Amino acid sequence: MFLRLQPSFDPAKVREQPHPFGLMRMNVVMTDLEGWAAEHQPGLLPFITQECFQEVMWTIAAAQPDSRSLTEWNLQGQFLKRPDQTYRDELYAARARLRGEMRGRSWSLAQQGSADPAFGSAVSPR
Repeated sequence: MFLRLQPSFDPAKVREQPHPFGLMRMNVVMTDLEGWAAEHQPGLLPFITQECFQEVMWTIAAAQPDSRSLTEWNLQGQFLKRPDQTYRDELYAARARLRGEMRGRSWSLAQQGSADPAFGSAVSPR
């Protein structure tokens, strides 16, 4: 997400976009990874921290120090850190509502099994 060209960030138009901006999408990835690890691999949790992700992001940014992406991500970060900002909470609330609506219509990978029909199904309904 970072290395591809970022559209100009305009805080006034954030809620008009069809998808969240790049930094917010990374926030969702981090949050989902943490939730998955808590449920399936708790031993990973000490490594899934804001500090670890920031180190990864700064390493990526260092690879392109003068990139427009860095400028745009910094603007996005400033937007998310504003004390009056509710965008992140609104996005997660909308996602929770959607997941509630979709409950019963999703699938998951089985804990055991294989995708090979000779070994049984790896997909189980929720």
